[in-house]
Amino acid sequence: ADAGAADGGWSGIHAALEAAVPHAEASGALAWLLLFGVPGPIGAASGSSPAGFARDIDRAVEVARAGASLRSPSCGRCHALLAFLLSIGYPPLVHVAHTTVDAA
Repeated sequence: ADAGAADGGWSGIHAALEAAVPHAEASGALAWLLLFGVPGPIGAASGSSPAGFARDIDRAVEVARAGASLRSPSCGRCHALLAFLLSIGYPPLVHVAHTTVDAA
């Protein structure tokens, strides 16, 4: 497939996961990688370097919400990520949860 994925580069893995979303397994893996990132060779996460995976919490939430909305199979890792962020009080996610509950 992608040359970056074949040689273990993070850019190839990122592209392959993005292409597969929404999918239960790909969404879960991508969401967690986006949440925590992977440091590059000098300790800084890098979006363009094949040695790193940039952190993007808002995109992680977006991917996890799409994965959690899947039916048969649903994305368990996506539900876990959303629950984790809600439990620590991540403001944008908590606001959406309050808006949804308050509107009901």
